[in-house]
Amino acid sequence: MSDRNIFKELFSLKGKTGIVTGAANDLGLEMSRTLAIAGAKVFCH
Repeated sequence: MSDRNIFKELFSLKGKTGIVTGAANDLGLEMSRTLAIAGAKVFCH
């Protein structure tokens, strides 16, 4: 197993839900993107 796969498995958010307020701007936007990449369902406000 490669390092990338281990990282994805350790920090997977599959099946989790994230709520991000202020997702239209800088920090909130990046947080919502990162949560989505990690596998979470993301709701933005």
